[in-house]
Amino acid sequence: MGIILKRANDLDSMLEELFLITTLNYKKESRPSEKIELGKYVQGFVEDHIEHYKSRGLELSQRVTVKDATIMANPQLLQRVLQNILNNSAKYKMADIGHSVIDVTEDESHVYCVVSDDGPGVPPESLDRLMRPFYRVDSSRTNPQEGSGLGLSIIRRIMEIFEGRVVIENIRPHGLRIILEFPKKGENHE
Repeated sequence: MGIILKRANDLDSMLEELFLITTLNYKKESRPSEKIELGKYVQGFVEDHIEHYKSRGLELSQRVTVKDATIMANPQLLQRVLQNILNNSAKYKMADIGHSVIDVTEDESHVYCVVSDDGPGVPPESLDRLMRPFYRVDSSRTNPQEGSGLGLSIIRRIMEIFEGRVVIENIRPHGLRIILEFPKKGENHE
């Protein structure tokens, strides 16, 4: 009975992700953006989710080095982006306890939310394909019982809606860094 329930939950999650991709593609206006101070948002997100990820074996922390770095984003979609990234970090951690850090920085025209973990990373030849729908890294690194291969493609689509971009890179000696780049919005950046 437990296996059937797990499969039903997996199917339900995949259908939810497919529905989200469809609505993101066709109903951008149904998810209005608002000005968000990204540093404060990330601090609140970490406070709200630290225990959840701890229960999944992922120690979550944040380093916010900016003040008043404002972006335009839909708060629920931004939460989905961070959750998708951290769910992958929890799923693919290499030890009983994994670590993930969310950094918020900026330059003259962009605000960056950088999520780094200490997991296995991915083969370099897979980096360019990670955000394709249903793409999953080779079977030796992927648990076929978990995930649909949609999480990173959802992130890419949401970042396009935010007029931003996503960069994924390996960290040495191991780990993955996902850089979310947002155009800066504020008094001087409308």
